[in-house]
Amino acid sequence: MPLYDFTTKAGASAPPLKVGIRNENNSVVDITGAKGVKFYLRSVTGGATIINGKAGSVTDSVNGFLQYSWTAGDTSGLDNTEVIAEFHVTLADDTQLKLPDEKYLRGYIGDALN
Repeated sequence: MPLYDFTTKAGASAPPLKVGIRNENNSVVDITGAKGVKFYLRSVTGGATIINGKAGSVTDSVNGFLQYSWTAGDTSGLDNTEVIAEFHVTLADDTQLKLPDEKYLRGYIGDALN
């Protein structure tokens, strides 16, 4: 198992973070009919949430693929920071999934040369 589910560099705003969500049984999570997606990110050491509910998107609902497009400033000042993240998906019946459902996505934001 890789140490990180995603990596990027401080100040980067591309490429988007794309993930396929599976449940604790490693089965695909079908999110057909989802009304909305929000993305959350914070340092593994705690503290304030760095990205607090910014809009994400569903890229393939049947196969559980979600995406967050980084925006300017999302990763600025986070040189060499280990982070955890999750997506919150509001389904058609207004119930909410917090994905992945068992743990967090683990990431690393490296330092940029300039």
